[in-house]
Amino acid sequence: MGSNGVHSSQQPVRKKGVIFVVNSKKITTNNDSIDQAESKLNINYPKEIREMLKNKNGFYFGGFRFYKVLDKEDLQHTFDDVVRENTNSPAGWQQFLPEGYVAIADDEGQGCLALNTNKDGKVYYWNNDIGEITIYAENGQDFETKIKEDGSNLRKL
Repeated sequence: MGSNGVHSSQQPVRKKGVIFVVNSKKITTNNDSIDQAESKLNINYPKEIREMLKNKNGFYFGGFRFYKVLDKEDLQHTFDDVVRENTNSPAGWQQFLPEGYVAIADDEGQGCLALNTNKDGKVYYWNNDIGEITIYAENGQDFETKIKEDGSNLRKL
């Protein structure tokens, strides 16, 4: 806690003699939090996606909204996470996806990117309109190439 009574991750802002506290914590995560999500969902993120999550936990990229990983150091920003999207949410992907698939990102309506619990390293696309799952990328490198071809920049949620 700093001399002004504000935690170091918070920045005091003065307006008309009143101090407002703005939380400036960057929403990131770490390997332990990612490992916990993988264990709960029985999946393995490709290393390329793990790195993206560590830099921006919850982000838009290539037209997809990637779900956050629950981080106990930042529960306020990571409460609605990938595990919750797949297990507790009544409107979540669990009710739509074939057994053995876990949603990691969605395109806000048409479908989602998913990983398989057989941990084959592939990234799949579930088309919700036609009820079909196809291979989106053979591996993490292929995923990174394809997602960049979509022309979207990485944006924080």
